Amino acid sequence: MTDFLQSLLGSLVAGGGLIAAAIYIFKQSFERLLDKQVELFKSDLARDLEHLKSDLAKDLEAVKLTSAQGLEIVKSGHRIDEAAHDAKFRSLLEFRGKQLRDFYWPLYIGLQKDNVIWRRILDKRDSSNELRKKVGAVIERDVVLPNHAALVALIEENLYLAEADKELEGLLLAYIRHVSVYRAIRNAGEEMIFPLKLGEEWPHDLFPRIEERTLRLQADYDDMLRSQEAQADRDAIYSETMPTHKTKEAEQVGADQPATRSESKPKG
Repeated sequence: MTDFLQSLLGSLVAGGGLIAAAIYIFKQSFERLLDKQVELFKSDLARDLEHLKSDLAKDLEAVKLTSAQGLEIVKSGHRIDEAAHDAKFRSLLEFRGKQLRDFYWPLYIGLQKDNVIWRRILDKRDSSNELRKKVGAVIERDVVLPNHAALVALIEENLYLAEADKELEGLLLAYIRHVSVYRAIRNAGEEMIFPLKLGEEWPHDLFPRIEERTLRLQADYDDMLRSQEAQADRDAIYSETMPTHKTKEAEQVGADQPATRSESKPKG
């Protein structure tokens, strides 16, 4: 009996050793396999990260390029808008100068000349002094009637510059009718009759309207000139103080130079 137990115990001990050995071998094999898988995973992860970084770098460059292109488009649009605004401003400034130079100031001065010498014309009809009558006749023939003719020609040639409303247009036409009748009377040999006798009254409201319009346009024109000068000063300061930003593409082909303005005052 004792021998049997010893034999059984020896068998169990031997079996346990085999199991322990098998477990140890399995554990070692599993650890090596696990280490290998971890290394493969780490290698794949590192490769994927490198690919991701490369893709992100490409995407970032594309975004930068697109942003730069978009910024250039916006800046180009702003430059176009600014150029259109400048062209419109210059056109209006030139037109205002032409209005004053070719219509309103000559008309204003001519009408003012009529105002200061009109009393002398009436001397030829109303004065009892023969010298005054003769002087009045000469002034009418050599000054007033030529002045009227010049103003009528001015109105007919440059009425488009007046931007006249219906009231002003009516006054200008009344002036033309008055002068036409006046000249016809004198050409008919009538020296003592004036247009009022034939129903063509002098348009008394014409001079105040022309004076008001002339002075207002001149004030507007002066304001526009000051605005133009101020803008030129701002542009000069901006071009001197602002840094130049260049994209890689601009550096390759040469950065654009800041736009400069060549402005001169239109003659008023």
